[in-house]
Amino acid sequence: VEDLATAPRVHVLGLRKCHAVAYLLAYLLRLVRDDVEVLGAGPGTLVDELRRVRPGDCVVGVAIHRYSRATVRAFEWAAGHGATTVALTDNASSPLARHATHTLFAETTSVGVLRSLTAFTSLVQVLASAVAAARGGDAGATLAAEEERFEVYD
Repeated sequence: VEDLATAPRVHVLGLRKCHAVAYLLAYLLRLVRDDVEVLGAGPGTLVDELRRVRPGDCVVGVAIHRYSRATVRAFEWAAGHGATTVALTDNASSPLARHATHTLFAETTSVGVLRSLTAFTSLVQVLASAVAAARGGDAGATLAAEEERFEVYD
């Protein structure tokens, strides 16, 4: 949580099925801090976007079984270039876990044949709330500015 709260920039990466989780985390973090972006949101842009990752930044990777090769490679690259890396993944044998500064696991078992991301949704909401608590008054100021912008559209 400390790294997510204090890093100069936070980059969040999740492709394929994990994109929605990555997008939600980035959206929630943007409500409580500046300089948060989603990597790989546009087709073919991931390699270009990695150039903005600097030593000291925090890169969050989200991946589950059938791990996207692009996510794994980008996460490994970020770790090798001095970023703090946070893996949100499904088990200890995940390729993200090997390159992570911090690893958080969430269950993907479901009653059907498709893996569930429900636990990941809860996890990112808790992470964003913890970042808000860690940032204290800074998070409050960011939220207040957000509310002012919303007033324009009411």
